[in-house]
Amino acid sequence: MESTQRWRAPERKVDKELQRIKSLAVVSVLNKAFGDNEPVSSRSRSSSQVETIRRPTSEYEEEELNKIPIDTEMKGKYETTQKELEQAKEQVAEAQEQNSQQQHLLLLQDALVGALSQQIEFLLTENKKLLAQREAQVSIEEIQKTLEDLEREDWKEELESVRERLVAGEEAVEAIERTSQSLQKDTRSQGQSIEAKMETLMSQLKEKNDVVDRLHYEQHIKQMFHTTESQTSSRRSSNARPKSLVARYKGALPAASPPPSAPLPPIPAEPIRSSRPTSAYNSDRPISSCDQDLISRPLSIYNQEAMYQHGPDYHETAHSRPVSSFHHEPVSRPISAYNHEPVSRPISAYDQEPLSRPVSTYEEEISEMVYYKEFTEQLQERLSMSKEIDELSVWKPSDYDEIQKKIHSKDWLEEDQKSAFWKGMKKKLRV
Repeated sequence: MESTQRWRAPERKVDKELQRIKSLAVVSVLNKAFGDNEPVSSRSRSSSQVETIRRPTSEYEEEELNKIPIDTEMKGKYETTQKELEQAKEQVAEAQEQNSQQQHLLLLQDALVGALSQQIEFLLTENKKLLAQREAQVSIEEIQKTLEDLEREDWKEELESVRERLVAGEEAVEAIERTSQSLQKDTRSQGQSIEAKMETLMSQLKEKNDVVDRLHYEQHIKQMFHTTESQTSSRRSSNARPKSLVARYKGALPAASPPPSAPLPPIPAEPIRSSRPTSAYNSDRPISSCDQDLISRPLSIYNQEAMYQHGPDYHETAHSRPVSSFHHEPVSRPISAYNHEPVSRPISAYDQEPLSRPVSTYEEEISEMVYYKEFTEQLQERLSMSKEIDELSVWKPSDYDEIQKKIHSKDWLEEDQKSAFWKGMKKKLRV
């Protein structure tokens, strides 16, 4: 209500001219309407005036009036005044009606203005809210843009740091490649120098072996001259010796022992000759400690050890053999070292005959083959191996790698193959 009153007061002050124009228009319209209905109204007025005059008058008054002489002019004026009064009353009633209508219109206008003002205020508040939301949205968008810019700057800095690290890593890799190339060159040069040194050492070793063979041959010749005097006595003793074949080692074989943890030394498939080329020493197989011991130790020590193992007769047979045959004996030493006892050797015709008889290389090879065959049989019995092993061979480093590959392979994962493998190993080793 306060808002409507507040809006009404200034409207009345401001729109007075408008209201005056409206009232004039209404009056003109009413006058025009009254002008059209004037004869009818005048008749009705005259009749009504006459009736009003006639009503209050009584019979007495009528008589009095009839008695009083009235001028016609006065009567005419009276009638005209009565008519004008009637018209004035009608105009006043019409004006009051118009005034009430105008007041109703003003009330409607005030209500309309109030509704419009409320709507305008509502729109203004809504507009203010929208403006505030828009400002907040604009501020949020600006903040998001600033955050995106900051994130871009951070990512750019990180990318730059990563690029710097990549450049540093590439430089480090290039430096490592350079060092590796230099190391490869150094290793190649060192390998070449080592190969040259090995060649010189092998040539020196060959010369040393030649000298040792020559000295041994000379010593053998000297011993041959010393043994000529005792040949007659040896012949007599050999004739008196019984012809029965008796083994040198008559003791029983010891009990079976578990297989050694260290690998067995290789057994040569062919007899080793003294005329071995230098390229054999330069093979891919590394020189073991036993081989180095054999190479560096004099042959006289091997003769003493062999005499200790095989008996006093071995010294005579060794001196009766040619120089090339002495290179076969050191091979038997590392093999018998795993047995910890001397291996019995079969008595051949070479041992039964006198020492003066020359020994051919064919008989020597046959005796060595018999010796190695007996050695393998005794070794099989000592290690409790089954007869399924047809060929005695020594494990190599490559064998262990092959077994590991089989274990790690896909086929090895099957339980049937595992059980079959271990059953076969137990059967072979009699575990």
